[in-house]
Amino acid sequence: TDTLVGTLISSTSNTQRLSSLGYITVPSSNISGNTLIAASASSITLAKTATYAAQTTAVPQTSSYKLASFTLSGNNVEDVNLDTVAVNFTGAASFTAADLTDVVLKIDGAVVGSPKGTVAATGESYSISKVLPKNGTMVLEVWATIGSTVTAADTIMAEMTVSGVGALSSVASTTAAMVDGQVITAAVGSITATL
Repeated sequence: TDTLVGTLISSTSNTQRLSSLGYITVPSSNISGNTLIAASASSITLAKTATYAAQTTAVPQTSSYKLASFTLSGNNVEDVNLDTVAVNFTGAASFTAADLTDVVLKIDGAVVGSPKGTVAATGESYSISKVLPKNGTMVLEVWATIGSTVTAADTIMAEMTVSGVGALSSVASTTAAMVDGQVITAAVGSITATL
């Protein structure tokens, strides 16, 4: 960590009195000011939301379904102006990005941008304009409808990274490489009749 300290340097007989015109030394010894610590500005941290666990859901899902939830945390130095959210989808067997439609990004419960009718497995991104306050947090969620061709027990997982710029430092910041979200497992709804 880098620091900066301003110091008043004592110099012999450097100040003249107004009345007697004699000289005195001011200050009598070196005086150091407050220490300024140069912190790493604009850093942001992303993690999957602990209170939203891996899910098992019936397919198809014709209403929007929460695929993933992430918590974004700011730093203790400055606000960060967020500009981009990138999302990938890792599927297993029959459950792929092609089975997702009307994919939306929500930040703190509000839809941001326009829904994506279809998505690819990689390279999807949303342009945003949000301020992450110093010491603040945000919840980012990925929602989508799920098609009917998914086989039971197959899974999909959304991954996310977020980018922005420090409000004071203008230093660019991006969360660590794609952060894994919750694993969503497909199931087939059934009913059982008994006599």
